[in-house]
Amino acid sequence: MRGDRLLSILLMLQDSGLITAKVLAERLEVSERTIHRDMEALSSAGIPVMADRGSVGGWRLMEGYKTDLTGLTREELQALLLAASVRLPTDTDLRVKLESALIKLVTAAPSEHLSDVRRIRERLHIDGIGWNNHHEPTPWLSLIQEAVWNDHRIEFSYNKGDQTVVRIAEPLGIVAKGKVWYMIATVDTETRTYRISRITEARLTGDHYDRPVDFDLAAWWQASTAAFYEQLPRFHALLRMEEDQLAKLKRIRYVNVQAVRDTPSLRVEDVSPEHLLEVEVVFDSIEVACEVLFSFASTVEALEPAILRETMLERAQLLVARYQA
Repeated sequence: MRGDRLLSILLMLQDSGLITAKVLAERLEVSERTIHRDMEALSSAGIPVMADRGSVGGWRLMEGYKTDLTGLTREELQALLLAASVRLPTDTDLRVKLESALIKLVTAAPSEHLSDVRRIRERLHIDGIGWNNHHEPTPWLSLIQEAVWNDHRIEFSYNKGDQTVVRIAEPLGIVAKGKVWYMIATVDTETRTYRISRITEARLTGDHYDRPVDFDLAAWWQASTAAFYEQLPRFHALLRMEEDQLAKLKRIRYVNVQAVRDTPSLRVEDVSPEHLLEVEVVFDSIEVACEVLFSFASTVEALEPAILRETMLERAQLLVARYQA
C-alpha cells in the first residue's frame, strides 16, 4: 500500500512541479506527518526530493530530474497506446480518466519514446462506432503496421469480390472501426480505403516514401465516412408512434428522424390522441425499417409507404403462422 502511495507522490511531483504536504495529504487521504515520512523514504531511495520553505513553499523534485517510472520499453508503450485506443470507453467520465492516466504514463516514459507516441497518433485512428461486431482475420496487419510506422511502400493483392487486383501503395494510416481494420493508402496519387481482411498477399517493396506533412488521418476518415453515408440508398417512411418511444427511436444507429409532429388521429389501441406522434424517418433500406419496427412491437405503426405496410403485414402473418404451428 505504501509503495503505491510513494509512486503516486512521485507522479504528482513530476506532474505539478511544486506541491505542499497539505495538498498531498488531502489527495492521498493520509496525515501530513505520513507525507513527511514518505518524503524521507523517497530521499533514502535516491529520489532527489527538495523542500522549499516559506508560505509559498512545498515539495518538489530537483530541477531537471525525470525518472522512467514505468520501465516501459518502446514496444510496450506502443502496445499500451494501441490497446487503450481500441478499448477506449464511450462513457465520457471514464474516457477523461483514462486519457488523464495515459498522459501521466506518457509523461513518465523515457524521452526517447515520446516521438513514437506522436507517430502513433499521426498514423492510427480509432472509430469506436462499429458497422458490425464479427471478427475478421487480418494476417497482414502486422506487416501493414510496419509499413505505416516506417513510411515504406507495400505491394499487395486485394480481393474485390469479383476479382483480385494487385496494387503498390504508400500506407498513410490504419483505422479500426469496431472489429474491422482498414488501411488508408495512396495508390496512383489517390488516397483510398482498403479493408485489411480482404488483403490476400502483401510484402514490403523496400522503397521509402515521403509522408505528406499535412495529412490528417482522423479528419480524412471523418470526411470519407460522411461521403460514404451520402451515397447509401435511403428509404423514407412515415410512422405513428407513442410519444414515450421517440427517444428510443432516436438512439438507434443509422435511423435518421427528419420531422416530428402531433397527430389528431388514433391508430394505436388504448392510447389517447394527444400522446401520439407522426414521425418522418429515413432508413437505410426497407429491410432495416422492418427490423426496427418489429423491435417496437405495437407501439409504432408504419403509415407510409404502402410497400412497408404490406411487408410488415406479410412478415407478421408468417410469424403468427410459425408460432401457431
